[in-house]
Amino acid sequence: MSIEEALRSIIEEQMEALKTELKLVRKTLAASSDFDVWLKVGEAAKLLGCDPKHVNKLIENGFLSLSFLPGTDRGDKRISKKEVLELKEKFTLLKRSRL
Repeated sequence: MSIEEALRSIIEEQMEALKTELKLVRKTLAASSDFDVWLKVGEAAKLLGCDPKHVNKLIENGFLSLSFLPGTDRGDKRISKKEVLELKEKFTLLKRSRL
């Protein structure tokens, strides 16, 4: 294998890694919109009116998804506010009306 072939294979591997990283970033950005806000676990718990441990259980059971915060390099993970509100709406009991 010549040096050119070795460099070409290394560059191709790096390009594939960048493509997969770009797909993940695009997926995260597609899931969020301009009106979408990212919440910490404690903030989601306040919005749902429960303990943060319950939010962690919802994440573990697949009801909520934890995503990396776009644009950070610290590995911050957040929950989509839209997803939390959809979950709240889905499982909220309707109040009785006085008819």
